[in-house]
Amino acid sequence: MPTVDERLVQIETKMIPDLRDDMRRGFADVAASLDRIEKRFEQIDGRFDQTDKRLERLESRVERLDEKIDRGFMWIVSAQFTMMVIFIGALVAALLRTS
Repeated sequence: MPTVDERLVQIETKMIPDLRDDMRRGFADVAASLDRIEKRFEQIDGRFDQTDKRLERLESRVERLDEKIDRGFMWIVSAQFTMMVIFIGALVAALLRTS
């Protein structure tokens, strides 16, 4: 009957190669998973870039619309101011005629 040390050596010689193979497979699986994750992040980065471009286009459209509204507002205010000046002038002229 083999001694405990001999039996331990037998078990170690059988187990160590199996453990190494298992560890190599495990590391290979982890590396493959990390590669898939990295590719997925690259895809997500691409989508973020597309979204950024869309937002830039939308921002430029909003800026153009804002400028257009500003011009329209200035026209309306100037027309109102002109009408107010005309109305005040007419009132002053009417007051001066009656005096």
